Amino acid sequence: MARPHNSKDKNRKFLLAKLKDMYGDQFDPVMRAAELVDKMHKELDNNPELIPIVIDKWLKVAEFTNGKVSAITLSQDPENPIFDVHKIDAKMSHVEATQTYKDTLKAKPH
Repeated sequence: MARPHNSKDKNRKFLLAKLKDMYGDQFDPVMRAAELVDKMHKELDNNPELIPIVIDKWLKVAEFTNGKVSAITLSQDPENPIFDVHKIDAKMSHVEATQTYKDTLKAKPH
């Protein structure tokens, strides 16, 4: 049997309302998570072993603000390339490779 329309949204709204009842009307779970991660971040000088944990927690907070990042596989038709792969070198920094890629896209008429 299919799930009723908006049932997931109702569950989220119910949970958020319950959390606001518990923690006040200004409660926002993402902001609270960011506050807690910031407190952990400030403890890095005393506990360097927290570094991987703090990075993981910041990345989880970032998923809410920036969405999940996923790897993609880029393929192209050799007869009609999207961009010139040979201009991108594995030794380049990701910033330089990205800029080179963007430049090749601008150069190609669409």
